[in-house]
Amino acid sequence: MTFTAQKAHWQIATYTLTAVSVVLFITLLAVWTTKDRQLRDQFVPPCAANKQHRAPHRAWEQTKSGVLSELTPSEIQSVLTYLFTVESLALTSPDRIDLNSSFIFYVQLKRPAKADVLSYLDQNGTKPRREASVMVFRGDLETPIVVEYTVGVLPSPTYCRLLNAPGRRNPVPYHYRPFTIYELKNFNKYIITSITDVANDVLLDSYNASLLNCGSHCLSYSVTPVSSAYLPRGQRMSWLSLQYKTKSSSLHPVDFQMLINVTSRLPEEWSIAQIWYANQLFNSLDGFVQQYKDGVINKSRFKFPSEESSFGTMGLSDDPYPEDGSRGPRQYSPDGPRYSIYGDNIRYMRWSFNYSMSPSRGIQLFDIKFQGERIVYELSMQEIVVLYSGHSPAAMYAYYVDGAGLFGMMSKGLVPGYDCPSQASYIDTYMYNSKTGKSSTFPNTICLFEHSNETPLRRHKPSRHSSNIYGALNDDVLIFRIIISVVGYDYVYDFIFHLNGVLQVRVSLSGYLTTHFYYPQEDFYGTKLTDTVVAGLHNHLFHFKVDMDIKGVANRFQTLDIDIENITVPWSFQKEGRHVQKLMTRNLKNCEKEAVYKYDFEQPKYLLFSTKPQAIGENPKSYRLLIRGMSKSLLPEGYGFEKSVPWARYQAAVTKQHDSEDTSTSVFSMWDARDPVVDFQSYIDDDENIVDQDLVAWVTLGTQHIPHSEDVPNAATAGNQLNFFLLPHNYYRQDPSLAVRNAIHVVPQDPRHPDIGVHVETNGISRDVHCVPPQYNSMNISEIFR
Repeated sequence: MTFTAQKAHWQIATYTLTAVSVVLFITLLAVWTTKDRQLRDQFVPPCAANKQHRAPHRAWEQTKSGVLSELTPSEIQSVLTYLFTVESLALTSPDRIDLNSSFIFYVQLKRPAKADVLSYLDQNGTKPRREASVMVFRGDLETPIVVEYTVGVLPSPTYCRLLNAPGRRNPVPYHYRPFTIYELKNFNKYIITSITDVANDVLLDSYNASLLNCGSHCLSYSVTPVSSAYLPRGQRMSWLSLQYKTKSSSLHPVDFQMLINVTSRLPEEWSIAQIWYANQLFNSLDGFVQQYKDGVINKSRFKFPSEESSFGTMGLSDDPYPEDGSRGPRQYSPDGPRYSIYGDNIRYMRWSFNYSMSPSRGIQLFDIKFQGERIVYELSMQEIVVLYSGHSPAAMYAYYVDGAGLFGMMSKGLVPGYDCPSQASYIDTYMYNSKTGKSSTFPNTICLFEHSNETPLRRHKPSRHSSNIYGALNDDVLIFRIIISVVGYDYVYDFIFHLNGVLQVRVSLSGYLTTHFYYPQEDFYGTKLTDTVVAGLHNHLFHFKVDMDIKGVANRFQTLDIDIENITVPWSFQKEGRHVQKLMTRNLKNCEKEAVYKYDFEQPKYLLFSTKPQAIGENPKSYRLLIRGMSKSLLPEGYGFEKSVPWARYQAAVTKQHDSEDTSTSVFSMWDARDPVVDFQSYIDDDENIVDQDLVAWVTLGTQHIPHSEDVPNAATAGNQLNFFLLPHNYYRQDPSLAVRNAIHVVPQDPRHPDIGVHVETNGISRDVHCVPPQYNSMNISEIFR
């Protein structure tokens, strides 16, 4: 081998060894770095674990303010045990209940008088007695009724008395009754069977599907109750609309509707009054079928939708993203939850309140205090109304009052990580369940969590270099959440507590649209989604009760009205010496008719609940009601169904507090327009004095919704949010959030030489956010679908 060859050989060997050494060095470096990170991570402190992830629901006796807590399972059982001994009620055992029997619809707390509660809470008065309110369907009577009783005293009841509340009808005619599972079962037993016996061939011929014994090609139905305002006195009717039974049935209607007369307490006496088919109305089922067989009417021809052609499912669509499957951001509390749960009492920073879940009324918050002072005695949901428009009969009369379905029973099953953050506390509730005839547990009804909005609650950094200061505080809030599912719709209710004394109520709308079969006439009333489907223009309205207690119960309601003045001023630059500007005037409302509010852009105003000023010219201590999300039904006052929901006429109303005026609605409002069981308008029409009185604000949130294709399958909550706020207004000497230690304050070390450096004040709160978040084990999701 020549010297040149040897040299080349050693060069190759040297290069190879060098390359291998570099690779080994990089590999070792990576290993060292990974190992170093692993070792370092072993010493990273864990973020405090959320020990209240599954918060227990404790007995109401554990807190003094539990006087307003809903009934416990043992109290419910004591009521049931006692009532089955009352012979005059003739109650039927749960396994034998039908519409023509006597059975219990709901059992819930009968709220004690407000004066008695405040005496107990604030003045060490006598503890109010605990009583139950029980609604009983008396379908066993010759003239059937729905009647409500007061049962007490708990926990060992000895009496059952007819509930006597001024301004509220009791008992109520049976044809005003809310829907129950027993009525729906009889729809299947009598009506669906009749349709199948007489018109099954028509359904198969027209829709390639049927209602019974249908295999994989089935039809289902939805129910549209008809208000008594449109019916002969004493009658009860509903439109049943057929649709294909798919994963998203509400988006696959067919052009078949039937009007059912369900007035009788005996389901075997129910009848089919009318048929709507292919844009035609028929006055009997037999007559319709005969004309169909004779070929003298228009006929429909549709195929059962296949999974591939079916739209509206919630599965992942084509072309999913993100491509790498990366997860979204999460929030966690580095020092654990900063709220506490004591039974049904919640405490967060300087807020405290109690909650109650009523079967008929839904969620209620009581005794809401900030910095130890009561701001609100009661904040509660009252009603949800959805008003549709359309051409076909079922679309035209689609006016829904959701409280008939019992809000408490429709509030359940929150899924960790989706409905609420994984680190939230989840709270179960307990209610009487008419399906089982006993108390039931509803898991994950409520979630509670602290959330950072990641926007400043307050901040300031002057633009002038010579004033090199900065101050800020994040908008951290406590969110108390329930979600109500009503057939196709989902409503997210958030009660949000801010650090500056502001209380926010937010409703977010989601869920499946209600649709009907498309006819050209529907173009005036909604949006065509497919060749055969239309989603109607509709109105969502939400009603709330806010019993304000500002520095006590003697309050007044006034508005700060913003007007325009046109004045002459000597120093004006204009020749005429005129100047136009805004000014404000205080307008004290003396009586209830003056205190209704209908929003008008031309007359902006502040709505204030205040104490009586202690000196002339003094700003009264107030909380402001600010409504963000307003609408009205637009139905003429007093027309038809509108009489059942007169509260929808106003964006806000203020009335004098009465225990007998505890709700704005009733479970009968879907049907009772001829003679409302609870007439909210009467609360205003008596026109009581409201100066220095105990006052209640009634707030309406709403939206007019024109459906669009992006609503399919599931109308997203983004953009579909309605809010109202209670904001301090001259209530505190300065912003209460100045006492929150989480703020930051940056000032120059030397104000004369700001470039030298700054001093950062964090008020003893660590700015180190490097910790390992806790692991949250999701609950068994099957629990929430029980």
